[in-house]
Amino acid sequence: MPTDSVPALFAVQQAAQQGGRKILTLKFEDAQLNTVLYMKGSEVLTVRNAVVPSWHTALLRVGVPSKSLTEVHRRSHTLFATVQHLLDTGNLSAGDLARVAHERLVSALVPLYWHMTVVGTKLGHIDDPEDFVTRTSAPSALTEAGWYALTLRPDQRALRPSDRFRAPLVRLVDHPHTSLGMTWSSTQRGLSLGQIARRLPLRWDILTGHVTELMAEQLLKPQGNGYFSPVENAGGSLGVHRPKFRSA
Repeated sequence: MPTDSVPALFAVQQAAQQGGRKILTLKFEDAQLNTVLYMKGSEVLTVRNAVVPSWHTALLRVGVPSKSLTEVHRRSHTLFATVQHLLDTGNLSAGDLARVAHERLVSALVPLYWHMTVVGTKLGHIDDPEDFVTRTSAPSALTEAGWYALTLRPDQRALRPSDRFRAPLVRLVDHPHTSLGMTWSSTQRGLSLGQIARRLPLRWDILTGHVTELMAEQLLKPQGNGYFSPVENAGGSLGVHRPKFRSA
């Protein structure tokens, strides 16, 4: 990165201390980390990057019925109208909306913590972005994201949203419906870590923890580093490696 790069979350913190409306653009060596935040003072109107869950996914996770969300999408042309209808019909509470927005912002910030960024700022009058539905406190999200990021081990910090993995020719059957099992399954569908983070969704510290655990159990290997060697038992047939996974 150029010499004028700064720690990513420091840049967000500095922007949050300034008044008025602004668009904060953070650019990284790994373009998959590039982030845009629409802000008003210390509040974030919306955040966009490659790992933040979509609003559709986040609303489903918070308990909005899939059928209700699908029906609203048919009638509403904007995210704001969709969310407002869910609030009016009691399918979404104001508290859950605030929690979803906060969790999306934290999810976007965690993978940025250990990286330097080049900052771009556009100040002045800025119309509300199309994906604006509520305001979120930047300082509280920065504090929480920092705590999660500090738990990342060096092997987790080395992972990037663009990384993809391969696995040996065995099926993972232990705890397939846990987030660990779903992470393994998602890598086998060819998804990058950024895509997995968005779709499951999983916060970056949790996702990278799963990936490094699976790599330690020799159930995942980064693409481009060759294939796994078959595990042979005494009888000469392929042995299935059964790791002891957490059930959470």
